[in-house]
Amino acid sequence: ADFVYLTIGANMDGSNFTRQMMYSVRPRTTFRIHSRVAFIPGTDYFLSVSLSKYGINRWKIGKNDSFTQLKVQGVGNSLEASDLLVVDRSKYALVTFATSTSIYLIDFLAMTETRTISGRAGMMALLSADPSLAQFVCASENQITKYSYLDGTAIATFRNDYIVTGMRNVNNTDFVIVATWEQVFVYSFAGSDTAAWVASPYFYATTGKQMPGGIRFDQSTGTMYFSGLGHVTSLTDTSSAYCHSSCTGCSIMLSESKCSSCKAPAALDNGACKISAENLKAPPGGKIDYATA
Repeated sequence: ADFVYLTIGANMDGSNFTRQMMYSVRPRTTFRIHSRVAFIPGTDYFLSVSLSKYGINRWKIGKNDSFTQLKVQGVGNSLEASDLLVVDRSKYALVTFATSTSIYLIDFLAMTETRTISGRAGMMALLSADPSLAQFVCASENQITKYSYLDGTAIATFRNDYIVTGMRNVNNTDFVIVATWEQVFVYSFAGSDTAAWVASPYFYATTGKQMPGGIRFDQSTGTMYFSGLGHVTSLTDTSSAYCHSSCTGCSIMLSESKCSSCKAPAALDNGACKISAENLKAPPGGKIDYATA
C-alpha cells in the first residue's frame, strides 16, 4: 500500500518476523493504494507498480536509495495497478491498471514500452506449456481472455460463472488456478476452443471461506494457498485428470514432483519429472542471460 514495499525477515522456524528494508517511490501519505510486486526469477531485482502516475519501477534487492522508472504513455494519473506479471527467462513484463482497456507489455531490461494490447485489464497468468507462443490469460470480472503478447491479439474469450478474485499459472503447463469468492477452478487453456476449456474444469467449493486475496502455488508439493478474510486456506487433490503435463499419472494433481512416471521429453530428476534445458522452448527473442544483461 501507499507506494511502499517492505522486505520481511524471520528466523528459520518462522518466528520473530521483522522489517528489514523499506523501498519507497515517494514520501508516505495518508492514501492507501493497491500495489503489485513481481520478482524477476534468477536475479536480485524486482518490479513494482502502484498508481499509474508513478509508473513501473525496477529495484535491486537490498538497495532502496534508487530505482529505474518507466511511465506508461496514454494512461491517466489516477489508475491503480491491477496486476504485474514477469515473463520468466525473458526481458518482458505485462502490467494492467484498473478500469483500463489496455494491457501493456514492457521491456524491463531497457525499461521501455514494447506493445499496447487492446483488452479488458485485470488479473493475469502466463501459459508456459510452450513459452515460444507468448500466450497468457487475463481476467476482468468474470470474463477470461487468452492473448498473445507476441502480436497483441486476443485468441479466445469466455465468461466464468463467478467473478475472478485471483489467478496463478502452473509452470510448464497451460493449467491456470482460478479463485472466485468461494470457489476454486483449474482450467486448461490449451488451444482456442472455449468449449473445451469449460467442458470439465476442476472445481472445488470453499463454502463460508471467502477468498478476495491472492493465490500462491507450491509447485513441489502441489499445494494451492488462498488468502481470504481472516484465513489462509490450503488445498491439494489427487485428481488424475489434472496431472502435470510432464506426468503420466500422478498422486497429487498439478505437481511434476508427484508423477507416477514421466512423459517425454521430461525425465526424472531428484524425484521430479523435469524438462531438460535443451528441450525447454524459449520465449520470443530467445532466453535471456540475466547475469550479462
